[in-house]
Amino acid sequence: MRIYDKRINTYKQILHESANMGNDIKSIFERLIDESMKHAEQLEKAAYPDMTEHGEVYESWKKMREPHVKGDKKGILEACANDELLAINTYSIALSMLADHDIVKLLERQQQGLKKMYAHIRQYRDAV
Repeated sequence: MRIYDKRINTYKQILHESANMGNDIKSIFERLIDESMKHAEQLEKAAYPDMTEHGEVYESWKKMREPHVKGDKKGILEACANDELLAINTYSIALSMLADHDIVKLLERQQQGLKKMYAHIRQYRDAV
């Protein structure tokens, strides 16, 4: 849950600080916020608050995370794509540590959603 809280706050901050980024980029960040909120809610309902009992996954994610860069559209999209890739990899770490079938299936579905969003962002970034 802490990962999603930080992702949501970061995306909201980017939206607030980058008023001139254009509606196309804003819509991507709004979608990321919505999906992150949905994923967090699903995990909360599954009674799985921190991915692991001791927060190892969160600590790994936090160590690998880089701050978002400010700049042109391409730079913002690159940072966003990198953050999505990190989230995908973090899910892989969590999945390797879990045995609960229901949680594994939930995380696999969420990871697939992250992969689709990552592909969308990369495609859009390459077109800019």
